Amino acid sequence: MDFWIGILMVMTVGVTWLVVGFVLGRGPKHGILSPVFLFINIIGCALVALPFAVCGNPFPAWSEPGVCAAVWCFIGSGVFNALQLVFMSKAMENGPNGVIWSIIQSGFVFPLIFGIVFMGSKCTAWTLAGVALMLVSLFVIGIGKDTQTGKTGGGNWKWYCFSSFLVTGVSQLFSTFPFYQKGGCRIPNPWISLICYFGYGAILLIVLLVTHRASLFRVFREHFGKRIFWCYEFLLVFASYPVGILLLYPGMTRLAQAGQGAISYPVAVMSSIAAFEIYAVAVLRERRSAAQLAALALGLCGIFLVCF
Repeated sequence: MDFWIGILMVMTVGVTWLVVGFVLGRGPKHGILSPVFLFINIIGCALVALPFAVCGNPFPAWSEPGVCAAVWCFIGSGVFNALQLVFMSKAMENGPNGVIWSIIQSGFVFPLIFGIVFMGSKCTAWTLAGVALMLVSLFVIGIGKDTQTGKTGGGNWKWYCFSSFLVTGVSQLFSTFPFYQKGGCRIPNPWISLICYFGYGAILLIVLLVTHRASLFRVFREHFGKRIFWCYEFLLVFASYPVGILLLYPGMTRLAQAGQGAISYPVAVMSSIAAFEIYAVAVLRERRSAAQLAALALGLCGIFLVCF
């Protein structure tokens, strides 16, 4: 029963990631710089997470096995997650949002392979078949013609997209590893979120100081005066991140305890891709070929198979 609850949890989180893609795709069109937006956003997310941490289980002693290593892993996850979102926002400025989202989210292969090869995650024939279907799905979606220009190549968006894909994989590796420790991760879920937010905010502050050091306060002041900026901030903080705090890490824990920790991100990713594809086609009016629609169907079948 815990396995299926875990599956439902990570699928729900995957669907809510649609909010992240929506905001990062729309923000630059309103003159919003993604590092500024994400830095203010993470402060809001930390304020939301703090009551859960203070009122919940206390932080474990540093002397407990694996706690120190887990903290560094979650900080690393936060750092690379922030870089992923910055690169993704830059890619979405000029490229097809649905295709970019699908390619970047395929970074789930990093923790999946790591879990199976090095951490002893269960790997049945159904799991392999499901993963194969998901990879084929992502490949077909990614190599299709640019739905905005009708071309298969060109544009800086592909460089940003590939960079985001790589750091996505590294971020997920860092966030997954602590759950494979003997006895599971000992850090309560809200504290995990706060630790990730620390790494996330630190790297964004460095990016802002490097790129806008001479005019940083002016840039913040200009953004604070935009109503749409605060609308997007509110949407991302209160519609997306609390779901992650309450569902993502508990879901990963349940799947890891069931010996299926490696499928956490594949299930969440394909759920998010399905939701984002519906949004891209129905709302953004991005065109899809028959092959790409078939690829989406294969990906959904892959989700079903990895659950066995």
